[in-house]
Amino acid sequence: MRKIIIAHDFNLSIFLYRIPSDKFLKNYFNDKLIKFVDVNKLKKKDLNKITIFWGNRLNKKILNELINLKWVHFASSGTNLEIVKILRKRQIKISNSKGIYNESITQLIFTFIFLICTGVHYFNKKRKREFNRIYYEKFFLNIENVSSKKILILGYGNISKYLINKLYIFNNNISLVVNKKINSIKGIKKIFLFKDIKSAFSQNNLIINLLPENDATINIINKKLLNELPQHSSIINVSRGDIVNTKDIINHLKTNKKFIYATDVYSKKDYINPYKPIKTNSEFFNLERIIMTPHIGAFSKDYWEKQIELLKNNLILYKSGRKLINKI
Repeated sequence: MRKIIIAHDFNLSIFLYRIPSDKFLKNYFNDKLIKFVDVNKLKKKDLNKITIFWGNRLNKKILNELINLKWVHFASSGTNLEIVKILRKRQIKISNSKGIYNESITQLIFTFIFLICTGVHYFNKKRKREFNRIYYEKFFLNIENVSSKKILILGYGNISKYLINKLYIFNNNISLVVNKKINSIKGIKKIFLFKDIKSAFSQNNLIINLLPENDATINIINKKLLNELPQHSSIINVSRGDIVNTKDIINHLKTNKKFIYATDVYSKKDYINPYKPIKTNSEFFNLERIIMTPHIGAFSKDYWEKQIELLKNNLILYKSGRKLINKI
């Protein structure tokens, strides 16, 4: 059998993005006919040998050189829509890594929820100067129990389903926005169709964004929707930065003194590189009622085990011509 060369784009200097050692990989791929190579270190003449690409940063320039590409496995749950269109046109198989992030992203969502509800986030920027109970009293009336929140989840994918099962333990007032009619879901009090998202915002005060990025969702959380929220409201965004209009969020934070925005994702225009997902001169850093993490929601101690186990199982299916897991 011909050797399968899997090109990847993980060999970066930061540990979270760095592909495990050959010894680690051999525990899953004990096959001399499988070879992993860093696509960024390949000579142009060798790119035509690649049939499988595994990673997150596939771009048009590299894609044009991969003339014999047969399958792309994205290491994220989201995908670049422009790249997906090109892959489909070239009839290249596509799969992604949805499902392996359910626990880690849910854990981050809970972190944001508890920070918001306990008021701990108010000490983030005032720790040295105002680390006392008198400062805390200024915000005491804004503190709420998780159980008293009216929670709205945007989107109903794998992460949403996992989150609902865990969140229902703390709160039984959860609503959901979906793009097609669903009669009932265990743990959900009310289901809104996407076209009724304006009404959904007006009836809830803790919004959790888990929508995929596409033409219908980009900038959907904008001034019009923000103005529908009750005054004492919060938004948690762990999906995609461009689903939220950054300028409108900043203005809402400035004009509504009880609004809180928690995010792990940022707009593409503010993106610097995988290590710095937002520009250091962003106005976000100057705002008190914003909770930020540097796009770490997907990572956990067992990230690579889950990632590679999925690739291994999909490789078996690919070699036998069967349907891939998470086929797009």
